[in-house]
Amino acid sequence: FGQTCAGDRVRTFDVQHYLIRTSFDHPNRTVFGDTTVSFKPLKAGFNTLVLDAAGLKFESVALEPGGGALKFTHNGDKVSVSLDKAYSTED
Repeated sequence: FGQTCAGDRVRTFDVQHYLIRTSFDHPNRTVFGDTTVSFKPLKAGFNTLVLDAAGLKFESVALEPGGGALKFTHNGDKVSVSLDKAYSTED
């Protein structure tokens, strides 16, 4: 594993799995859904998850299992999620 990826971005986590559930509003040309992202931190003290999110709108972000709400900011093409605590590479 290298520490950089496309565009020389530093990798801080490794996605293990995506689960995407969608529904479609054909008359309004809109897609609704939710995504579960399972990931592994690549460094100790990992407390913020940043994902590409170009063209997406977010209503909420939650931690699973349990569904505890997480704070997030959406900045154009990225969503930044503040996790409930700092995680290590063992989490």
